[in-house]
Amino acid sequence: LWFAGRLVAPIRRLIGAAQQVAKGDLKVELPIRRGEGDLRRLSMNFNHMTQQLQRQRSDLVTANTQLTERRRLMEAVLSGVSAGVLGLDRNLRITLANRSAEKLLGRDGSELAGRPLAEAVPEFAGLLEESEDPNAKSRPQHQVTLVIAGEERNFSVRITGHGEDDYGSVLTFDDVTELVSAQRTSAWADVARRIAHEIKNPLTPIQLSAERLRRKYGKVITEDRDVFELCTDTIIRQVGDVTRMVDEFSAFARMPKPQMEDHDIRDVVRASVLDRQMSIHDIAFDKKLGNEPIIVSCDRRLIS
Repeated sequence: LWFAGRLVAPIRRLIGAAQQVAKGDLKVELPIRRGEGDLRRLSMNFNHMTQQLQRQRSDLVTANTQLTERRRLMEAVLSGVSAGVLGLDRNLRITLANRSAEKLLGRDGSELAGRPLAEAVPEFAGLLEESEDPNAKSRPQHQVTLVIAGEERNFSVRITGHGEDDYGSVLTFDDVTELVSAQRTSAWADVARRIAHEIKNPLTPIQLSAERLRRKYGKVITEDRDVFELCTDTIIRQVGDVTRMVDEFSAFARMPKPQMEDHDIRDVVRASVLDRQMSIHDIAFDKKLGNEPIIVSCDRRLIS
C-alpha cells in the first residue's frame, strides 16, 4: 500500500492539475520532487506547458483588447465623419456602413450591411465595374446622381483599395448637390451679366432719341400733340423700366426689390393698355376705369 501510494500520488496530482487547467486555471503548478523519475519530468513538462498557455492567453487577451479599442476608435471616427463610408469585401458585399452613409442614402443599416453593393446601390457598383475596365481612364473621383426621397442628389464618390491584393475595398462618398448648384448658379450669373450688358447698350440712345424728339418737335406738332407727348413719354418710361429690370437681371434673375409709392391704379392700367394698343392695332380695348381716383401703394413697374 505504501508503494502503491508513492506510485499513484504524482499521477493524482497531475490529474487534479489537468482538471484545474480544463476549468481555465492556468496558474496551477505541480511540485517537483526528487525520486519520482519520469513522473518528475512529466510534472516539469506540465508546468512548462501551463506557463506557455498562460503567456499565449495573455497575449491573445491583449491583442483582443487592442482590436476592440481600435474598432471602437474606428466606429467613433466613422460616426463623426460627414462623408458616407461603405466597406466592401472581396465579393463586393457591404460589410460596413457608417451613419452618414445611412443618412445620405436614406437607408437603414439593415438595408446596407451584408447585402451585395449591386443590390443596395447599383449606381455605385457600376463605378467599380468601370474602374476594372483596363481601357477606361482611371479617375480618383466620380460623380453620381441618385434620387433620394424623391429628390435628385449629386454625390462625389471615391474608391480606395479596389483591385489591390484581395482584401476588399472602401467606398467613400459625399453629397455635393449644393456645390454643384452653386457652380451652376455662378455660371448662369456670368451669363446673365453678359446678356444684361448687351441689352443695356442700346437703351441709352433710345431714351436720348425720344427726349430729343420731344424737345425738337414738341412745339412744332399741332395735330395729335397729346398722342405725340404720350408716345414719347411711354418710350422714355419703358426704357427706364427696362433699364431697371436689366440692372436687376444683372444681379442674376432675382425678384426686383419693389419701390413702394402711391399711384392712381387707373393711370397704371391706362398706360399698360396704351402700350398694347400701340403694338396691336386689330384689337379694340374696352376700358372701364371709373371716374374717381383709386390710390394704391405699389411699385408701378412691377404692377405694370
